[in-house]
Amino acid sequence: MTYLYGKAFLNKKGIEVLGYNKNTKYEGSLLEQDSNGNLTGLMYAKETPKAIYMTMGLTTKLTPEERINSSIQFNHELNRFGLTSVIDLAGGSQNFPADYVTSLDLAKQNKLSLRISYYLFAQQKGKELQDYEKWVAETKINKNDNLIVANGYVEEGAGENIVASAN
Repeated sequence: MTYLYGKAFLNKKGIEVLGYNKNTKYEGSLLEQDSNGNLTGLMYAKETPKAIYMTMGLTTKLTPEERINSSIQFNHELNRFGLTSVIDLAGGSQNFPADYVTSLDLAKQNKLSLRISYYLFAQQKGKELQDYEKWVAETKINKNDNLIVANGYVEEGAGENIVASAN
């Protein structure tokens, strides 16, 4: 579970499955330890939220079929709360295009129950310009990949951090 960008909680099973221990370190982040040196499960972003995002990236990997099912179920749950549109501002451990394939496939099949605008977020410090140059060559801003729904699945541009140092 995460709280904004600064704090996250990993339960005991998560700590065990990921193999985290008192020697687990992430630059710019703190994994809290109790007085015996055991991890409490609390992760804090001090200078960066690297521990939080890297941990999210290490969690269970789903098969393509599971990703599709999970996305459909999650979108329907958001619909249940009355949401019809969302914005994905990108973020840590979300890599384009690999982590966007499922939503793109659903959009092209007209199976998205939400309008989704998404942004791209360079992930590697010092390689931001390379990422953006590649994405500009490969993608088209404001192209709707869900032709049945107006503004159904649209890339809007760069995400909330243009360069890693801004984070």
